[in-house]
Amino acid sequence: MSRIKKTNLVKSRKAISIEIGFGKRRSKLFTLKWKANLLPSELTRSESFWLVRSSVKEETVLKYLRLKYFWKELSDPELLLAFSHPKFLRDIAFNVALQAVAQSNLSREVIVDRLGQGLAVLGKKCFLRKQLLAQWDNNTLILAEETTRTIRKHKAFSGWVRNASSLGSKRARPSLPEPFSEEVAEIYLDEYEFLYTLISVGRIETNSGIRVSILKSTPTRGETESKL
Repeated sequence: MSRIKKTNLVKSRKAISIEIGFGKRRSKLFTLKWKANLLPSELTRSESFWLVRSSVKEETVLKYLRLKYFWKELSDPELLLAFSHPKFLRDIAFNVALQAVAQSNLSREVIVDRLGQGLAVLGKKCFLRKQLLAQWDNNTLILAEETTRTIRKHKAFSGWVRNASSLGSKRARPSLPEPFSEEVAEIYLDEYEFLYTLISVGRIETNSGIRVSILKSTPTRGETESKL
C-alpha cells in the first residue's frame, strides 16, 4: 500500500516588508514587536508578528501612524501594521477626530483646528496637524517586516494522573474582579465628550461653569474639497 504524502492545502501568503518615512538610517534603531493577527491560524498552525525597527520610540511610532492614517497617507500594508498594534486606537483625541470625520460634515482641517483648541484648554498638544506630516516624514524611519512562526501541536491529555494530589484541590476558587478605576473612566468620558462636543457644536459649558467657544465661519467638508 503506497503512502499518501500530506500536502498543505492552504496557500502561504508572501511576507510583507514596509518602509515608512525618509529619516536617516542610524546604527542603532529601536526594536519593537507585536502580533500581526489577533488569532493564530488553525489551518496553517502558525502565527504572525511584526518585527519593527524605528528611529523613534514606540509612542512616537503610534503618533506618526495615526497622523498619516488621519490624512489618508497609509497604504494597505501600512494599515495592517497600524491596526494590528493593540494601542493604535487607544488615544482619546485620535478617536474623537475619527468620530467627527464619520459623523459630521466638517472638513478634516476644521476638525483638527477645533481639536487643537480643545486640547490646548486641557493643557495638551495636538499631533494631528497636517503641517507635521512633512516634518515627521523627513525625521522618522520605520522598517517593518512580517514574520511567521509555527505553533507546535500540543499533545492530547490522556487522562492518566500519578495520584489524586496531582489533580489539585477540587474546591472552587472565587474569581477576583479585574482592577478598575472609576476615576480614570470618568476622566476618559469627560475628556472625550468635551472634545467631541467642542468640535461638533463649537462651544461647550462645563459643570464648573467654564464656557469655551471656538465658533468661526468654517467651511464644510464639501466646500473645502471644492476649493482644492
